[in-house]
Amino acid sequence: MFDELNDEMDNEMDNEMDNEMGVETNNNDNPFDDENDDILSHSSFSSSDELFSVNDVDDDVDDAVFGIEGDSNNNLSHELNYEVAEYVINDEMTAELTFEQFTDHFSSVRQNLQYFWQEYIQAEKYGNSHGGIRGLVYRSAYQPRSFQPSRHLSELSDSKLMIMVVLHLLSCTSGQQDTFVAILSDILSRMTLTVDCPTMRLPRSIGDVYTYCLYGKNAIFHNLPFVPVIVLPGGHAVISLDAMIDNMMALGVEMLMMQDENGNVDDTGMHGTKIATKMLDQLRCESDDPTSTAFGFFTCWSDGFLTSYVCQKDNSVWILTVSFIDPKGSASSEFHTICLAIGHSKADHTEVIDYFLNEFKTIRRVKLRYSFNNKKIIKTSFAMIAYLGDLPERCSVLYTSL
Repeated sequence: MFDELNDEMDNEMDNEMDNEMGVETNNNDNPFDDENDDILSHSSFSSSDELFSVNDVDDDVDDAVFGIEGDSNNNLSHELNYEVAEYVINDEMTAELTFEQFTDHFSSVRQNLQYFWQEYIQAEKYGNSHGGIRGLVYRSAYQPRSFQPSRHLSELSDSKLMIMVVLHLLSCTSGQQDTFVAILSDILSRMTLTVDCPTMRLPRSIGDVYTYCLYGKNAIFHNLPFVPVIVLPGGHAVISLDAMIDNMMALGVEMLMMQDENGNVDDTGMHGTKIATKMLDQLRCESDDPTSTAFGFFTCWSDGFLTSYVCQKDNSVWILTVSFIDPKGSASSEFHTICLAIGHSKADHTEVIDYFLNEFKTIRRVKLRYSFNNKKIIKTSFAMIAYLGDLPERCSVLYTSL
């Protein structure tokens, strides 16, 4: 996600520089064209204190309007005190989704709700790209007491710099982090003009690394979208496929569907096989609105393997993965093959299989999900078309002899 984000940010900053130099660009691709855009720039305030004094007012206003506070369990308790626009699924969609509608889909994980709401509202209402990560970087600098779904964003260049800083810190040992922060602090202290600005905070101590970059309440890494890990009684670590699909669609990962939300059927490639056609017919029969539901399928694969040829004890692990179809035809796309479970090969995998069989039933039923590519909430249904495994794996899972 970071690599694609950096590439897109590079392109947008190139367009911005072209505009400053008088080079004509397509205005529709420029995220800074909105006259009402409330993005804060380095020159907007003479000091960070001035910014905070201004935003203290916004904080009170946002808290009064949205009544939002985060709790220690990462759940977002919310009390919407404003009028919510009428929202109908089958009839014409409202032009703009509400915060309440996002809460219905992402309320179980506070970070996901904040990120995807700001990503959506910035693109849909203000024409700003990368609203999720830029709002996240802004909050890491501002450190608000509670989440305000406002229009404040960090600048694009500031966001890219902070992402690179976070990636570097994650790749460092604790000693290397100390050295990096010491170097950065020394460089900043030697500069006559500080590079700190109201929309980002460069770390100058290990405390800053914790607070602004990695693990603080408003830190960048801590607030990236994620799917919680669940440890089953047998020791396997698993993640929810249902929640993973929610995140994939909200992040804009394209999945080739047998039928899209407009009722258009794809019969090319694997979708044109007899088993895919039969599955689509079955899913249509199970749906209460087959012409307005997007239907897709996935394959499962599991196997055990050695993690190292040197270590002998507790060396073999077992994983379970699912794969969706990449529209670009890539069989090795890192965005379309997901590891759902991992554990020791010698352990009993029955509880894992049972857990995901129940999940497969859940995602087979029609569910509303937010689609970043369509900028709206759509009906979806997914089904497993095949469970793949070699002969020893099939015998292990089915408890049959070779």
